[in-house]
Amino acid sequence: MTDDALKDPDRLDGVAHPRETAAVFGHAGAERAFLSAWTEGRVHHAWLLCGPPGIGKASFAYRIARFVLSQREIDLSGFFAEPPPPPDSLDAEFDGPDARQIAAGAHPGLKEIRRPFNAKTGKFGKVIAVDDIRALKNFFQLSAAEGGWRVALIDPADDLNIAAANALLKLLEEPPERCLFLLVSSAPGRLPPTILSRCRTLEFRPLSAAQARSAIAKAADPAPEDVDALLRLSPGSPGEALRLDALGGARLYGQVVELFTTLPEIDRRRLHMWLEEIRSADALEGVGRLMRIAFERQARAAALGPEAGLLDGPAEDALGARLGPGAGPARLWAEAATDTFERIDEALRLNLDPRRTILDTALHVEALLRPGFVAPQRG
Repeated sequence: MTDDALKDPDRLDGVAHPRETAAVFGHAGAERAFLSAWTEGRVHHAWLLCGPPGIGKASFAYRIARFVLSQREIDLSGFFAEPPPPPDSLDAEFDGPDARQIAAGAHPGLKEIRRPFNAKTGKFGKVIAVDDIRALKNFFQLSAAEGGWRVALIDPADDLNIAAANALLKLLEEPPERCLFLLVSSAPGRLPPTILSRCRTLEFRPLSAAQARSAIAKAADPAPEDVDALLRLSPGSPGEALRLDALGGARLYGQVVELFTTLPEIDRRRLHMWLEEIRSADALEGVGRLMRIAFERQARAAALGPEAGLLDGPAEDALGARLGPGAGPARLWAEAATDTFERIDEALRLNLDPRRTILDTALHVEALLRPGFVAPQRG
């Protein structure tokens, strides 16, 4: 296993990767559903693990993989041989050989499919391509040792391009014996209906605040100091909270909010000074994500009214007051969030200049929101 093979597009410095995570918080319903299918001998060959990003879907997928790959056929030929009692959880010995191999990315029974790393460019591919899926055919043709299983884990399945999705469909239509597909998805609507119809779905929900804090404390060393602030920006999603922390966190979010508090016209001087710090794709992703979060929070607050208490602190309150509550402002804020996501996503895909992208996006949002402002009445 080479170092490049262990590079992950979703890995954060100082944070355990899902394959290295023993504890999974919440999602008891998903565990019961899979365990019930297993103990009753009706395990579907393909499972779709779907839900919002950062809530533990990938960690749960590796939990399933550790459990399945640690199972062995029991020889019942002996007179006194008896089958073991059915498992009551998906726990597997985390220090056992299977778990250690999985954590190292070296288990012969597990094939992980994700956006590939290009050692020459030092970057990850934009999609999961057809050759990545075709590699599963050879993987499944290898005989599993000791009567075990083979598991293909695709994370995220949302990154499949059209050709890769079609190749996966062929495998799902005629699955090999004792093979399991685990598809992780935050946007199952992007997947073809033909793939969705061949998967059994496990739906995942955001964690409680206590569960999210516990997950962050377990995954990050050390945990961020402003965990509560991060979780307010990404409620129920410890993974997103940690990603926001890596991208600048609550401090950068405050700068984003303050930039727009001068609407209907952004302070040009402050904007250009701020842009000097945005020089990389990571910075572009971070600022774009925080802009979208800010606008989404304003949209919900405008729709539900001040009494909902959704805004946090004087800067967000001041920004919300610029348009006020109501259906019209809520629609404008929601449109600003959608437009920001689309512009940043396109810029990241096309490797556009980060500072120019943020400048154009900020000015477009300014123009988009201007109709929501009502001039004060003259006395």
